[in-house]
Amino acid sequence: MKKFFICLLTFVMLLGCGQLPNDVSEDEQLNMPDIVFVERVYNNEDGFISIAFTDSNSNCYSSVDREVCNLSFAELVDRYRSGGFDGRITQKGYYNTDGLRENYKKLCETVCQNDCDIVYPEMLPDVETECYNWYGLYYDENNELKSQIIHANECMTRLYSGNDTINEIYKWYNDDYIAVDA
Repeated sequence: MKKFFICLLTFVMLLGCGQLPNDVSEDEQLNMPDIVFVERVYNNEDGFISIAFTDSNSNCYSSVDREVCNLSFAELVDRYRSGGFDGRITQKGYYNTDGLRENYKKLCETVCQNDCDIVYPEMLPDVETECYNWYGLYYDENNELKSQIIHANECMTRLYSGNDTINEIYKWYNDDYIAVDA
C-alpha cells in the first residue's frame, strides 16, 4: 500500500510540473516586443526621412526626427521602452488590440514555417521617389529581436510577399488603422 501512495504522489507531482501557472498572461505567452510593426520611408539622397511604428498596446506613433528614423530596430525598441522619445514622436492613431495580437501570432507562426520574402520583379520603373518598407518585429527562439519585411513600395511599385499570410497581415495593417483626431 505504501508503494502505491508513493507512486500516486510521484505521478501527481510529475503531472503538475508540466502545466503552466494560471497567472501567466496571454501577452507573456505571446512574448510581443514593445514595438510590433514599423514603417520606414527613405530616399536615396537623404536616407531615412520618417518612421511610423505600432507598439504592443496598439498605439501608432510617427517621427521625422533624423536620430529616431536612423535607429536600428533593437535601438528603437530599447529607446521606446525606456521612454527616450520625449517630444520626438507623435501619436497618430491606433489599431484594435485583438487584431494586433491576432496578426502578431500570424507573423510569428508564418516566419517560423515559410519563406516570407518580398517578390521583386526583374525590372522596376526608372523613377526616383521615396521608398517605403513595412516590417513586423518578433522574438526568435533565442529571444533575439528579429524583423520580417511584410511589404515594400519602390519606384512607385507595390511589392508583396510571396506568402499569402504575410500579405494578409499587411492588408490588415493598411486597412484597420484608426486615426487620432488632431
